[in-house]
Amino acid sequence: MKRIAFITDIHLNEELIPNVDAAAQWEKILADVASRNIDELVFGGDIGHFSAYPWFFDTLKNTPPDFKLLIGNHDTYTEAVRHYSNPYLGNHQELYYAYEGEYHRYIVLDSSQGCVSDNQLQWLAGQLQTDKDVVLFIHHPVFSMNTPVDREFPLTNREQVQDILQQSGKTIHIFCGHYHLPDEQQHGRINQSITPAASYQIKKEAQDIQPYADYFAYRIIVVQETKITSELIFLSN
Repeated sequence: MKRIAFITDIHLNEELIPNVDAAAQWEKILADVASRNIDELVFGGDIGHFSAYPWFFDTLKNTPPDFKLLIGNHDTYTEAVRHYSNPYLGNHQELYYAYEGEYHRYIVLDSSQGCVSDNQLQWLAGQLQTDKDVVLFIHHPVFSMNTPVDREFPLTNREQVQDILQQSGKTIHIFCGHYHLPDEQQHGRINQSITPAASYQIKKEAQDIQPYADYFAYRIIVVQETKITSELIFLSN
């Protein structure tokens, strides 16, 4: 069994809504993670302004040793790789990679440009040729929902990604962020779990983007041989 903390959308050193201290909330989340016997920490994108990167990565030195990063639309590849590397990264100028677990293949996609590039799509199709079930980490949700961020800032080629995932016939668990809200969907053998933001939330079915700061959150994913479960951890100031 493996326990993964999935944290996303902290937006450090950005102009945020009132009553949000993103740095303090990040430290509070890390302290909570440290108390929960976590094996791996995955950050789901949107670190924030690049001026916060040195501090952000410094805070991770005492977290679970197995740290994985994906980047979001507020991040850039060139800035991220100044501070982050892992043995799975190739020579391509995007932050996507795959690694093997005991029971699952883990795939990380780079949607920082608002889409999944053609090179990634071709690579993804190859990575899905495995005997294992798949855990997919991506910043943007792959399946749509009724929320203003989806209407304004969706993954622009999500239909192509959906087709590749569905044609694989694999059982796939998608973990993502970007929308600053919680949501669960199932499409055949594909499950999509959207994790609320570590900074502030956005009202789910509003007509326009309406942020609020009642809580911040992250997700704990429990990976077992035959199933994957997860729970949201809600925190407040």
